[in-house]
Amino acid sequence: MEPSDEFGSKFLQAPDLFPARFSGTQWGDLRLGLGFVGGPYVVEGLSTDQVVALRERFADLCGEPKEGALRLQVFRVDQSDFREITEFGWEYSLDLRYRANRVDLAGLELMASLQWRPDLEAALWTYVADGEVFAGTLENVFRALVAYRLAATGGALLHSAGVLDNGQARLFLGRSGAGKTTLSTLSAASGRQVLSDDLNAVSWEDGLPVVYQMPFSGDFGQAERVPGAFPLVEILRLEKGSTGQRRDASPAEAFGALAACATAVGRDPFRSASVMETLQRLASEVPVSTLTFTKDGDPWTILT
Repeated sequence: MEPSDEFGSKFLQAPDLFPARFSGTQWGDLRLGLGFVGGPYVVEGLSTDQVVALRERFADLCGEPKEGALRLQVFRVDQSDFREITEFGWEYSLDLRYRANRVDLAGLELMASLQWRPDLEAALWTYVADGEVFAGTLENVFRALVAYRLAATGGALLHSAGVLDNGQARLFLGRSGAGKTTLSTLSAASGRQVLSDDLNAVSWEDGLPVVYQMPFSGDFGQAERVPGAFPLVEILRLEKGSTGQRRDASPAEAFGALAACATAVGRDPFRSASVMETLQRLASEVPVSTLTFTKDGDPWTILT
């Protein structure tokens, strides 16, 4: 039977049996704290191999669970609950279903749910036992979890390349194929620190916009860990062209570029208002430009 347009039909054998409650058999009784921005977070129901893999993947972001941490519970399900899929590459889109009190996610090897009960909690159901593969599966859920947590606390998670130059951060906006990885590679070659070529977090400290590094990367690979908050001095829309140039973006262009690079929260009809307010604030407080660059050129000769 071919998948339909029903939520989860591309990935699940029986989408109508998607878990309604946070319940099931867990992989183990271990817990691990994760210090991602917007946290603290705690993952519960882990096996020993899964804890080892998460510590290897997220290194110094791992620690003992903290009081009041946002919970992600992990449950095991049968592989037979999922369709056998071979045509997806390593990059694909999760299927999302938005509801007033929850957001459901379906993808390769996973079902997940974010629920407000009344505070945000999450659950992951997967058949993946292998620790290394499990870490990637959990990361897919954490990308959504962190995005919603940031949106609720006045920040945003943006599809972008983040680069440090003399301790100050610039964000380069663009969806897949816009040139974020190329820009990151050129920036690293020029001696600058790349935060991520995929997702970066923005928020405010003492009334000033700042960028936090996220442990989520694209083709560039995981950048060296750089803790702390970095002043955000400019946002740039990426365009590819035959010659390098930079021009100011209009307010409409600035907000449009930010909205286009917002995560799934921006498409959530029940919860998009908070992140849109954050993006409007960014567009009004941070200079936004359009950067046209060539893959063989050095964009920093234009930027500095």
